[in-house]
Amino acid sequence: MKVKLYLFAAAVMLTAVFSGCKDDPIPPTVVTKPASGIAEGTATLNAEITNQGSDAVTSCGFYYNTSADMSYPEVVDANLDGSRFSSVISSLEPGKTYYYMAYAKSSAGMAEGEVLSFVTQAVKPTVETRPVSEVTTSGATLNAAIPSNGGSEITACGFYYSTSENMSNKATAEFSGTPDSLFSVAISGLQSFTTYYYKAYATNALGSVEGEVMQFTTVVKPSVSTNAATDIYSASATLNGNVTNHGGTTGTIRGFVYGTSADNLADSVTSGTGSGAYSKSIAALRPLTTTLNL
Repeated sequence: MKVKLYLFAAAVMLTAVFSGCKDDPIPPTVVTKPASGIAEGTATLNAEITNQGSDAVTSCGFYYNTSADMSYPEVVDANLDGSRFSSVISSLEPGKTYYYMAYAKSSAGMAEGEVLSFVTQAVKPTVETRPVSEVTTSGATLNAAIPSNGGSEITACGFYYSTSENMSNKATAEFSGTPDSLFSVAISGLQSFTTYYYKAYATNALGSVEGEVMQFTTVVKPSVSTNAATDIYSASATLNGNVTNHGGTTGTIRGFVYGTSADNLADSVTSGTGSGAYSKSIAALRPLTTTLNL
């Protein structure tokens, strides 16, 4: 009687064990495959489901970013074609390493593949000619920006400039040092009151690019004459002058400096901008004192 009870209990236990194994859900198995179609800014990510598991796959795709630890990745979905799936990703930075891994989901759970990587193609850089600054009678500072180095180190950059719009007989002003996203070069020895045309350039291992042609006009020193003072009283007078040439710019500031000796013109006043005759009244002068002005 004891033997029969033992055999019955063993049979019940074996049935329970096999019944539990049969009902356990099995997630799919996914393998990340090498990327393909790597071109300028794009790539195709590939994967394969080697075992569907106990339930049908409901979604699949890829995680990717530029960090090997896959922190805060981008996610792209894919459509399953048999056991394989792929996704094209775009807007990638040139000359950059990207990391990615495949995933697949079913009602039994989610599976992730191995992390793989690829490097996007490097391209020529991009360069932007920026407005000139610090224009003088014989010089100026040329400015530019490099929004992207194309994924390859910038080996040279600078400017071409000429008095001809078609940039014939152009001169070169090369930037010295390692450029950042912005660079500038000061040029000198220019002709006064002359229009110059210029454009930026940048070079990496893939080649050179040039920016838009821009222009500026150098200035000349203004010409001014000092005229005799009028309305002279015990403590005041009106100073008079004339800007005969504003130097090629309407922003010429005009005025006077004055004092009690030619070596001590310590006081100054302004009288607007532009060219032509102008005047300025001064007060609080000492009676019977000679005042010189320029």
